[in-house]
Amino acid sequence: MPQLPISNSATPPTPSLRLALWEMSETEDELRALLQTAGGSSHGTEAQQSAARRRERLAVRLLLAQEDGPAARIAYDAEGRPALRSAHAHLVSISHSRQFAALLLAPSPALVRGIGVDIETWSDRAWRVRTKFLLPQEQTLLSSLPLPPLQAAVVLWTCKEAAFKAFAPGGPAVVTEIEIACCQQTIASETILQFQAFYADRSAALHTSLNDAFALTIAWENA
Repeated sequence: MPQLPISNSATPPTPSLRLALWEMSETEDELRALLQTAGGSSHGTEAQQSAARRRERLAVRLLLAQEDGPAARIAYDAEGRPALRSAHAHLVSISHSRQFAALLLAPSPALVRGIGVDIETWSDRAWRVRTKFLLPQEQTLLSSLPLPPLQAAVVLWTCKEAAFKAFAPGGPAVVTEIEIACCQQTIASETILQFQAFYADRSAALHTSLNDAFALTIAWENA
């Protein structure tokens, strides 16, 4: 389907960030055709053994072509972290969950040191493994957030993942080295959850939006 519109709650609160979402209802061949129409390249995606992984890569490339121009490219380092080759944007972060793909761009290296995005569809997986990624002092967030516990666990998982990406490279080795603290802000009829993430002497701001299908968190560490 076409690129998803960004709701008010999901819009990045700083103009130095750009967020784009795609719902992958197309077949792999349809995504390739859309990417070709947008002027992007699907070169290298055929090497992915999983059909689901190929569709994810194609959706991200399509978002990138639409947001940053057909010449922009994403490469991956030895640890699988994405790096952006573009004349416009500086940093990139991507995430996938089931049929959704998310792309976050930062065009100015002078404003943002690192960025991260994580999107997770609702499930009980985060709740089942909550003791493996939450610090003891973070357990209270499960009951203090204005959400059912299973959804609160998904939100906190997206916070950890987005912050982990924002602090890399040179950041934590595991998500339990990151501590999350929360505050809540309501805008009109939408509730926006805002967090802070801390690692060593560094901190990142986090912005979480929710809908019926998923939770999405973006993170940024200011330069």
